[in-house]
Amino acid sequence: MQPNMEKYHLSDDEIYALLDRVKEGVLGTVGKDGYPYCIPVNFVRIGNKVYFHGRKQGEKNDNMKACDRVCLTAMETGGFEITGPDGCNTTTVYESAVIRGKVRVIEDLDKKIAVLRAIIAKTVPDRAGFPMKEKMAAAAEVFEISIDSMTGKYHRPMPDHKVMQ
Repeated sequence: MQPNMEKYHLSDDEIYALLDRVKEGVLGTVGKDGYPYCIPVNFVRIGNKVYFHGRKQGEKNDNMKACDRVCLTAMETGGFEITGPDGCNTTTVYESAVIRGKVRVIEDLDKKIAVLRAIIAKTVPDRAGFPMKEKMAAAAEVFEISIDSMTGKYHRPMPDHKVMQ
């Protein structure tokens, strides 16, 4: 572990809390050309798994079919801490987590609907009680990440420092 990670690391419970608060993350896959392919996704954590949804086709899907190893990065920022008079004396206030795991497609329609409802409840709570047509749920692809490893770190401001938004 890097020195800053040792000093400023998030516990598993803090990482789970961050995943539960943050609505969007960046999913990283391995492209067929060998380059990383990173795309924003809405996600939800249920237990020790992370779920997201998308279309049934596209580069993201092709990448995950070819290689089931993925990475999800979630981050929450809280402004900029001013640490001194110089312009460079500024640092970002944040918490971030990197999740690595294996992804699979959820085929069971009831589970897909439950996951989609959980994503809606997290991202658009006012829509959580609305009906969901099975046809629409069946048309979506729902993915599950089994977490192999997760790390997180943070920077919190000193009490006597100014924080700008």
